[in-house]
Amino acid sequence: MDNKIGTDIIEINKIKESVNAFGDKYLKKIFTTKEIQYCMKYKKTYAQHLAARFAAKEAVIKILEPLNEVIHFKDIEIVRYSNGSCKVELHGNAKKLAMERNINYTSVSLSHEEKYAIAMVLVSTYKKE
Repeated sequence: MDNKIGTDIIEINKIKESVNAFGDKYLKKIFTTKEIQYCMKYKKTYAQHLAARFAAKEAVIKILEPLNEVIHFKDIEIVRYSNGSCKVELHGNAKKLAMERNINYTSVSLSHEEKYAIAMVLVSTYKKE
């Protein structure tokens, strides 16, 4: 079994500026409906929540190492459990690549504060013999 780690950090203002400039078009291109609904309910800190998810998506892409494949940001969904922890759900090409790379366990940690959001993603892989 092997482990891989991906991490990403982002300035929250970059997400806020994109939302302000492009609105729903930007949100719907990057985030799933569930992600948008969850983040936008936090009127004052929505950008922090969106930025953390954006960073997680970038971290997953770093792990998947797509070469000729296109991974859409919406193919990577960050789902929040009622206890506050999060998980990664993959769809489309992201799911296909994960299966090809024998990824069978994913863990994600998100953190944000006033200026920055960060995400760390850990995956475990094993080959079926």
